[in-house]
Amino acid sequence: MAIRVEYIGAAARATGTAGVEIEGVDGSFTVRRVLETLDTRTEGRLLRALGMDDSMAGAPASFGVFVNGRNYHLLDGLDTPVADGDVVVVGTLLSGG
Repeated sequence: MAIRVEYIGAAARATGTAGVEIEGVDGSFTVRRVLETLDTRTEGRLLRALGMDDSMAGAPASFGVFVNGRNYHLLDGLDTPVADGDVVVVGTLLSGG
């Protein structure tokens, strides 16, 4: 059981890759656990690149996580469940007008 993680923007630069897979996904996986797992794998580079600290509190507006194309803020935030076969996109967002 696995999920696919795709990196964009600063996340891709910090990790040096466009994406990875996380194996061993079980019913307890959430967006928070995915980010913790990824940050551990990158020795802290991922959260720093996204402007977050270890507590993941106060995520900057330029930071985004999408689970199967849906913004995690519109779901259950960091507590959004992540299941086998899901695609999670992590990175920085651009906006303007």
